[in-house]
Amino acid sequence: SKTAQGMSASPRIWVLLGARMPRAGSEVAVSVHVRPVLRSGTPPRGYYLVMFEESAAPPADATTELKTTSEGENEQLHDELARVNEQLRLTLERSAVQVEEAKASNEELQAMNEELRSSAEELETSKEELQSSNEELATVNQELKIKIEELAATNNDFQNLITSTEMGAIFLDRSLRVKLSTPRAQEVFNLRPGDVGRQLSDITNRLLYERLYDDVAAVLRHLRTVEREVETRDNTWYSVRIHPYRTSDDRIEGVAITFQDISGRKKVEVEQRAGDERLRLLIDSAVDYAIFTMDSAGCIDSWNVGATRVFGYSADEVLGKDVAMLFTPEDRAAGIPAQELAQASESGRAEDERWHLRKGGERFFSSGVTTSLDTDGRGGFVKIARDLTERRQNEVAIEHAKEQLEVRVAERTAELQAEVVRRAVAQQEVMDLLRKLVTAQEQERARIARDLHDQLGQQLTALRLALERHREMLKTPEATDDLDRALTLARAVDEAVDFLAWELRPAALDDLGLVAALPQFLHEWSKYHQLASNFQMTGKLDARLTSEAETTIYRIAQEAVTNIVKHAHASRVDVVLEVVPGSLLLIIEDDGVGFDSGTGDSRTTGIGIRGMRERSALIGATLQIESTPGKGTTVYLRYPLPTSSGTSQ
Repeated sequence: SKTAQGMSASPRIWVLLGARMPRAGSEVAVSVHVRPVLRSGTPPRGYYLVMFEESAAPPADATTELKTTSEGENEQLHDELARVNEQLRLTLERSAVQVEEAKASNEELQAMNEELRSSAEELETSKEELQSSNEELATVNQELKIKIEELAATNNDFQNLITSTEMGAIFLDRSLRVKLSTPRAQEVFNLRPGDVGRQLSDITNRLLYERLYDDVAAVLRHLRTVEREVETRDNTWYSVRIHPYRTSDDRIEGVAITFQDISGRKKVEVEQRAGDERLRLLIDSAVDYAIFTMDSAGCIDSWNVGATRVFGYSADEVLGKDVAMLFTPEDRAAGIPAQELAQASESGRAEDERWHLRKGGERFFSSGVTTSLDTDGRGGFVKIARDLTERRQNEVAIEHAKEQLEVRVAERTAELQAEVVRRAVAQQEVMDLLRKLVTAQEQERARIARDLHDQLGQQLTALRLALERHREMLKTPEATDDLDRALTLARAVDEAVDFLAWELRPAALDDLGLVAALPQFLHEWSKYHQLASNFQMTGKLDARLTSEAETTIYRIAQEAVTNIVKHAHASRVDVVLEVVPGSLLLIIEDDGVGFDSGTGDSRTTGIGIRGMRERSALIGATLQIESTPGKGTTVYLRYPLPTSSGTSQ
């Protein structure tokens, strides 16, 4: 390194011979050449070029030798030195300029730093302002959203209003071009959705209205509303209203045309005119009725032909006169004409039937009504009157005849009342006799039942026992068979007599009552006649019925099932005894052939049914029979329970 420093102080070329340097674990001999770069214009000027050149290996005792060589010309060295000095001067000047520029740049950087700091503060302030603006924008956005929703709802309401309104409308701008139209407007103008912006005069319509466009131009020119009643080609009437289209700030932006269908009103007006004409003809043709009108003060202002016929005055004689001239002097003195008008004003009408005066002073009886033409009588009155003199005379005659008739009716009524009393007494006597007959019948039944049981039953039992003893004594099969048949017949007769005696008067009815005797009877009856039956009891009686009621209900049930055996050809009988509030129901139903209960069949008018009805009437019960051919028969008996005996479920 010292050698290199020495070489750098001289512009000479240095050569180091015999130098050694390590390479790949061994040493090699190299020659080192050091040459300064002195040529002007060369980029590495001022540097040294060091070159290493490998040489032959020197002897082991050889030493390293440093040689120098000279370029030969001092001028070159001086030139190089001058160039170096010039470059150094230029370098110093550039360095000074660069220092000044660096100072200026530093000041600019400081100024920029201040500006940046100020900008940062402004940016922070702007950020806060932006945040505030963002919040305000969010609030405004929410308000706008609400406004948009309200506008959408309003638009929907407006669209629904346009769609549902019965009025057609067309909105035009100042150039009379279509801006908007409602669906009902299409019934008048042949409008399509694509006609927005077209001249109204370019669109055909169904109106018989030649001055339409002149009226539209006049409304836009004079700002006055025009209303017309116009007919279409299909005989439909519209009320056309043309008025200026004003904005909310009172600016005229065009014309609005509305169409209201008034065909119904026109029809009513035509009918009303026809009705008025018919009414006028009717009034003129009603010659039997006096029809005239009055103003609110009671002065006559119209007079029909019938009034002339009834009162005798012509229209010229009474028009403008007070209606009081038609009343009698005593009615005028009592203020009757004014009272009629006052009553008609208050209640709308005033009826009267009184004597009036004709033109010649003749009195006649008239029936009439005065009606107010409006609610308070200010519109006047109308009176309709009719000559009822003949009817009045007839009424007087009728009243006299009525009085005579009432006397005769009273006499006849007294006679009929006496007859009713006699019939009631006779009916009661019949009921008493029937009750005695039923009582005697039951007593006779009981006696016959006892006789059958005590006498005939015992004799039959003795006969059966004797036949059994003879059967045991006989040994031949022929005699035994005859006795077996006789025994079978005797047993059947004995059972029939026992059943007949029990059927005539069961002991259970007297001892246990209806609730116990009826199911027992139904069981024995079903067993004897080989017919399926079912008994059902619903509810409970708190006390036994009277003996008469129990016997009657029992006999009715007995007669009903007997009729079933005789006529119904049924396979099953159902009997229900039901206790309901205030009544005892007996229902007997079979599945037999039934009958038509409305044809007067003998099964509904026979002795058995009549006996059942008479028995039910004795205890105040009601009997009802329902039957349909092929669907069986049902008997309903409703017996009202005495108030003293309650029921429980």
